[in-house]
Amino acid sequence: MALNGKPAIPTPRGLDAKVIEQAVNNIRERLAKADAEINALRGLAEGSTSAQAIAQLQRQIAQITQQINVISAGSSGVTFNEFTMDLGAGRSSGSFDLAIFTGLTVGKVVQVIQTASPIAAKGDARDEAEMDSIIAVGYVHSPTTIRVFWRATGVVVGPYNFAYLVSA
Repeated sequence: MALNGKPAIPTPRGLDAKVIEQAVNNIRERLAKADAEINALRGLAEGSTSAQAIAQLQRQIAQITQQINVISAGSSGVTFNEFTMDLGAGRSSGSFDLAIFTGLTVGKVVQVIQTASPIAAKGDARDEAEMDSIIAVGYVHSPTTIRVFWRATGVVVGPYNFAYLVSA
């Protein structure tokens, strides 16, 4: 501000192109920083959505585990049979056959769950269900084979522990 209360505005002949160019560059730099901050905040917002989805999945896994424990502890004598299956490398879905059974009834529904049993090939890790949640379903394919279809929340590699229960 000028001393007489009026803004000091230079005459067009008194404008310096370098000063104006520097002012424009400063404005561009500030806009670039603001844009970067907005993108970072968007990333945080999207991350919180992923965190919410993970928390929801963990709650669902806990509920299913409770239901399984109630069934297993009941007088029905239900027993899940554990097994380990190598799902390969770089896959997020697929199928496999368990060919170690006898006397199965073809077409029966098979409940397949991922377990938190230690995986020897992964240093006895028990957190694979948290890190790589896998949903699986199955059916009796032949008197000696169960076919299982699975889908993971991400790309999985190597062996994972499961358990199965054949319907009555």
